Amino acid sequence: MRQPVYYEELKEIEKLPVALPKVAGPLPNTDESYSFNAANRQQKPFDLAKYGYVEYTGKRAAEFVSGLIM
Repeated sequence: MRQPVYYEELKEIEKLPVALPKVAGPLPNTDESYSFNAANRQQKPFDLAKYGYVEYTGKRAAEFVSGLIM
């Protein structure tokens, strides 16, 4: 079992700077763009429109984020 860390011990820890995350984008939209795990792209495609549901099509701008995110 882990031992608790007390505030006094944390004062002694060396604090290091952390780089800010980088954002790249927006990613281009193409006719081949589609949502991750889209219902109509499964091994057994499922037509959600038949039930009145409109799935996100990926036509909005998307971006990649890299680095430390908390």
